Amino acid sequence: METVNISVRQFTILVIMYTWGSAVLLIPAGLASIAKSNAWISSLVGLLFGLVLVLLYMKIAAIYPEKTFVELNRIVFGRWIGTIISILFLFPIFLLSAGILREIGEFFTTQVMIETPIHAIHILTLIVAIYCIRAGLEVISRTCEIFFPWTVLFLIVLVIFLLPEMKIENLQPNFAKGFGPILGAAYPYISIPYCQLIVFLMIFPNVNNAPKARKFFFFGVIIASLGITLITIMCLGVLGDDFTSRNMYPTYVLGKMVNIGGFIERVEVLVAISWILSTFFKFLVSCYALLLGMTQILKLNDMKVLVFPLGFLLLVYSMVSYPNIVYYKEIIYLMWTPYALTVFFLLPLFVLTVAIVKTKISS
Repeated sequence: METVNISVRQFTILVIMYTWGSAVLLIPAGLASIAKSNAWISSLVGLLFGLVLVLLYMKIAAIYPEKTFVELNRIVFGRWIGTIISILFLFPIFLLSAGILREIGEFFTTQVMIETPIHAIHILTLIVAIYCIRAGLEVISRTCEIFFPWTVLFLIVLVIFLLPEMKIENLQPNFAKGFGPILGAAYPYISIPYCQLIVFLMIFPNVNNAPKARKFFFFGVIIASLGITLITIMCLGVLGDDFTSRNMYPTYVLGKMVNIGGFIERVEVLVAISWILSTFFKFLVSCYALLLGMTQILKLNDMKVLVFPLGFLLLVYSMVSYPNIVYYKEIIYLMWTPYALTVFFLLPLFVLTVAIVKTKISS
């Protein structure tokens, strides 16, 4: 298989963009619907639990630095059991990729191009994604490196323009119902995006400086999470917790409220571009990790032969499995979190435990 190498800087940017993907636009509404004005506290609580997951993934990556998670499973458990565990690991990544594709389609067809059929958006997205994935991880990383400053700039512009509209009283903590709502809001936040960061276990071996990459993995997640917390604070401070919770895309609504002297108005297009870029790169990384894992399980020499079949499966599955956005939200908030914690936390924890015991016995 072709050898791919990316720099620590490129890896860190991929981590930040991956963490931002979906979350920047969707998370504030989910947090506010449960925690109300305490949503920003829930985001910080979720970060603490998320860092525990990141530490777990860093520990796994340190055991066999030159092996992906799929290869590690085969080393630790043998061919057959290792393959079964790898399939259990890859299947939710397939579900995740299909869900991200659906999110992109829903956003376009409900906010930007209302009369466009959603499958047209999916097909166009997949065409670009297939081209990028076939070009390789290095091309994806370099492209992400180019678009990253613009993504950050657009979010900074949004925050600066809306600072005069902030109402501090909207951010005052309310503990009338105790810490239950705060923890309840942080619970699904752990699975989106922190559990999903396990996909980088398929990319660690391709980073030039693996030990340094593990440290910057931790750093990148913190930076991205603080950015999500800042956006949540802006949504609460400008829109209020009730309006934030009732909107599917409160960050996009923030862009519509910008009005500087009647000259600079409605910068929601900047929010849309920022979200689309980060979400698209999240889609690319998830698909790349999935394809690499499938290639290693099937012992193929080139993952390119699987790109088109996977694209077709994602197109079909994204349409038939999520018939509407209401159903999709129910899946995310009620079913995805316990499933993600099982396969992205308990399963890796089991793999890590067995790997450590096996290493000590063999030594």
